[in-house]
Amino acid sequence: MRSVKTATEIRDAIKTEAGGVLGWPPGADVMIWPDGKNWKAVFLTVDSERDEQLKLRVEELAQFMSERINLALIPIINR
Repeated sequence: MRSVKTATEIRDAIKTEAGGVLGWPPGADVMIWPDGKNWKAVFLTVDSERDEQLKLRVEELAQFMSERINLALIPIINR
């Protein structure tokens, strides 16, 4: 069974994992939104050249996670 997480939880997990040892660069973010029966992620940055490798990592993680995690369409309260 797939787990269910909010967009914020998914975003935070992607940022933590993708940032790894080097950390997350200032001005970069990830947006999560529903897409049919699944969800999508977009990497946003102010310096696309500097963050090209990070963008690829975010895309890989989002693909991996979207196969295992459902997006909660409403905030989850009192888990």
